Amino acid sequence: MPSGADTVVIQEKVQRQGNTVQIWAAPEPQAFVRHRAAFYRAGASVLPQGTQLNAPELAVLATVQCTRVPVYRRPVVAILSTETN
Repeated sequence: MPSGADTVVIQEKVQRQGNTVQIWAAPEPQAFVRHRAAFYRAGASVLPQGTQLNAPELAVLATVQCTRVPVYRRPVVAILSTETN
């Protein structure tokens, strides 16, 4: 963030006209600000074990620059029932 800035205003809450930006509502201080190391601590798990990886989970892994993830294929189970007379 630029020096002196304390809040992020998301683009969905503004209207831009040329070099002018109109903010539709006053943002709360510290809104949408993530401080360094606030999201993840070294040695802590980012996702719980057994989490199914979909787009949001992959985005979290990309955010923390996780380049290797041990994964396991979901087991395929078949039950064969036989009847004897």
